[in-house]
Amino acid sequence: MGACQSLLAMLLLAAISGKAYPQGSHFANRNEVRAIELDPSGTALWYATGGGLVRLDLTRGVYQVLSRPEGLPSSDLTSLAVLADGRLLAGTTDWGVILRTAGGRWVRAGVFDGLPDERTFHLSLATGAGDPGKHAVWVGTLRGARRFIVQSAFLEPDRASPVTLADYAVYDIAGDSSGAVFFATNGGVWRMDREGGFTRYGSAEGVGSLEVSQVESGPEGGIYIVSGGALSLFTGNVFTRVHPPFEGSAVTALRRLDSGAEPLLAAAAAGRIYFMGADRSWREDRNIGEKVISLGPLAPGASRPAAGTERSGIFWPDAEGGYQSLSLPGPLYNDLSRVAVDNRGTVWTSSASDVVPAAQTGLNRYDGQTWQNFTQAGSPLIFNLVSSLGPALDGRIYLGTWFGPSGVGSGGFNILDDNSTADPGDDRWETFRANSSGLTMDVIRGRMAFDTQGGVWVASRVNQDQPGGLDYFDPAQARFTSYSAGLGELDVHTVALDGLGNLWIGYVNRGLAVIPGGFPGGQPVRDIPSFRAAVGETGIVDLAVDGTNRLWIATPAKVVLLNFQEDAADENKFSYTEIKPPSFAGLAVKALAVEGYTAAWFATESGIYRLALTGAQEWKSFDRGNSALASDAVNDLALDPGRSILWAATAAGLSALPLSSGDKEPGKSGKLVVRPNPWRPAQQGWLAVSGMPRFSKVSILTVSGEPVRLFAPRDNPDALFFWDGSNAQGRDCASGVYLIQATGPDGAMFTGKVALVR
Repeated sequence: MGACQSLLAMLLLAAISGKAYPQGSHFANRNEVRAIELDPSGTALWYATGGGLVRLDLTRGVYQVLSRPEGLPSSDLTSLAVLADGRLLAGTTDWGVILRTAGGRWVRAGVFDGLPDERTFHLSLATGAGDPGKHAVWVGTLRGARRFIVQSAFLEPDRASPVTLADYAVYDIAGDSSGAVFFATNGGVWRMDREGGFTRYGSAEGVGSLEVSQVESGPEGGIYIVSGGALSLFTGNVFTRVHPPFEGSAVTALRRLDSGAEPLLAAAAAGRIYFMGADRSWREDRNIGEKVISLGPLAPGASRPAAGTERSGIFWPDAEGGYQSLSLPGPLYNDLSRVAVDNRGTVWTSSASDVVPAAQTGLNRYDGQTWQNFTQAGSPLIFNLVSSLGPALDGRIYLGTWFGPSGVGSGGFNILDDNSTADPGDDRWETFRANSSGLTMDVIRGRMAFDTQGGVWVASRVNQDQPGGLDYFDPAQARFTSYSAGLGELDVHTVALDGLGNLWIGYVNRGLAVIPGGFPGGQPVRDIPSFRAAVGETGIVDLAVDGTNRLWIATPAKVVLLNFQEDAADENKFSYTEIKPPSFAGLAVKALAVEGYTAAWFATESGIYRLALTGAQEWKSFDRGNSALASDAVNDLALDPGRSILWAATAAGLSALPLSSGDKEPGKSGKLVVRPNPWRPAQQGWLAVSGMPRFSKVSILTVSGEPVRLFAPRDNPDALFFWDGSNAQGRDCASGVYLIQATGPDGAMFTGKVALVR
């Protein structure tokens, strides 16, 4: 084993030992390295990924991941800046800019702090903070750029620097020796002079593509841009094409490197790194062999920068003149659409949607210690977009694939028996395609259901010219039988089997159907008109059955509980009850999971909701504000009752939450984050309060406990709560200290206070 492989093995061992099935954990792809910076100690690299923040200790050869369970407000990071005192700033895709204070606490600056948009593309240290003890940073976002001042424990807008270029996405920012600032945008290059005047440079000025991805100061003081993958230099008020040795290959990363010798401009293209000196001559470095999307600074004693790749993690220079590499374990892609747990406790995840790139996805397996990834390129997997996961009682995993919204039929049906090991040598695959196996179609976008004989019901949705429907697979004979002819609609979203042998069918448009007693040998398919009449919905998203054989039905707008009194053939005995938390108009659910007789779990775009099925039937909510959930957008759920874990497939990775209780028990207190504080409404606008669950009841009180204003749960539907400083009568409150008390849907209490100054 080589030195690089030995170090990697040591790193992985340090990372995974003792972490089998942790509750309150986050698993994500951390191999898309988007930004790299040097720790002030000079002995470590920080890098930002789509799955969190990583600190790589160059001296000891170990890494540390900071993500949602470690208090990181957002794990989807885009940019990074490190201050000389060790504090960190990170740009995110969804929460603006976050700051790690000297004490290790994270604070957030978003729209309420003057950022023009939540999605951040760029962060860089700026000059001229005014106070020598303060730092200034430029922030580039989806809607313009702004300069901020970094205080000891928060960020505030530079009052002398309002939002600039508000109609443009600002991808990169750099300054030149004259004090001018250049902005790379989706509308060309903009130059702001020292007096604040703006000049735009477009096609007429040599900017080949108005989508300018990068701008950087060169070693000789010139300004270089990357537009359409090509490199250009700002000369004589126009941009002139540069002809480097890698001309014809797209530039994927650009960075100025300052060392003790001479400054350099580093450019990554075609998997290699090239360096340009002040004399504008180029030299080529070793081949990384992967697409480089970020470059780091020079570490002390190093002559080459670290390189961040799109899929293979970080590469950093070693003492022998080569590169070490670190690929961290986790799923292949962070926007997960499916999660399943087999009877051994192995967790399976996959991605498939209209926006997921098929080339970056596949099937992921996690056994508590080892991650294993399967793709078309390295396994018999039919297609990377795995849209349906079904764990069978015999330990095999059934896979349905989809070829996307615009592809040609190339999917199908896989069965994988991994023999309970991570060794690919003992894996056994079976493959079935339409027209050659009895399978109705190649697109398996629906759910599966398993009967007691080991048979599998497979739901299929219509896709382009393929019809969809319902198939039954007999694993003993490896044969499919189609039951599509008896369906009222071929577009089937989901199926579920209850404990009485009834097969429930959820249509995409037509509502609910049932095969009483199941097939084979059961009754014909029966559409259920009473469902549409009672519920007023025609589409079904998901189905689940509880311990008393009640059917939980998720539609696009509500959740309905069907009690059929153990007679699926007689609709006169059916009763429908809508299920929704207090103060909700309805519950839009993407997936259901029922924990036997104990609880029902609901995955939504705003977190997870839990309804206790015993006692007082209390509701609890889980989101990024009160749990280790990676993202509020939850796509699927899987129960692991043996280990008391709920697995959640989210838009930002895989999260593990405890089944029995949340991480905040009812009645447990917490602190609210109140910004700004002190607060001057006339100058600073509304007060922003965070740190409470959605739909909390909020009370504003005087310090003596007298009520000033009460907000019902329906007034607080988001993670942030805003107050304009008025009382219950609509009058402005006087100057003074006010208490803020929030009670979450689960009874948890959160408190804060603010000093109001008129």
